[in-house]
Amino acid sequence: AGKKLSVKDKNFVTDFILLALPILLDPKRDDFAEIKVLEKGPVPDDKQNYYVQSNRRLYLRQFKTDKRYGAQMYNLKDRNNRKFSELGRYIEKSLRLFPRPYLITKSSGQPYANGTNTNRMRLIMKNLGLKELNPRLNKKGKPKDIGFNDLRHSRITYAVEVEKMKNKERRELAKRMLHSREISNQYERRLGEGVNDK
Repeated sequence: AGKKLSVKDKNFVTDFILLALPILLDPKRDDFAEIKVLEKGPVPDDKQNYYVQSNRRLYLRQFKTDKRYGAQMYNLKDRNNRKFSELGRYIEKSLRLFPRPYLITKSSGQPYANGTNTNRMRLIMKNLGLKELNPRLNKKGKPKDIGFNDLRHSRITYAVEVEKMKNKERRELAKRMLHSREISNQYERRLGEGVNDK
């Protein structure tokens, strides 16, 4: 740990991680808020989400579709998955800069509740100037806010239009995004229409 971080610096650190999570993992819903940080395992046998520093593993157990998909574990030390290992390095550096009990927190170190980071994501996108690049317009003719669902739609669009994924690959992507293939189908049918982030 170096110099004492200002509130603005702490917010920047956690904003960066909040933005990195849905980009370096396939994007999911707004389920990243309550991830408790542990220095080392074992992980308690409960419904809590955890990040374990000693082995860089992220455990998602509490999310909207957890009954369908069960607990998820991401090895962020996996050298065969460049995006996962980059995310693990970013998280570790962020925890050295701003030690905190939860991965995504307010500057006080207190966690946000799951489902409450959508507005924060929209603000991050706006502050980065990315909102102005959004081709979807609101009723006033201005670019719409960008949130978690927009990242999910964007990933599916990329899979369909650029990667030309086949049905099997698209089913696997839907599973990694923790939603059904039917939801992906809905997103595909609505590409370009714009969807509210719920």
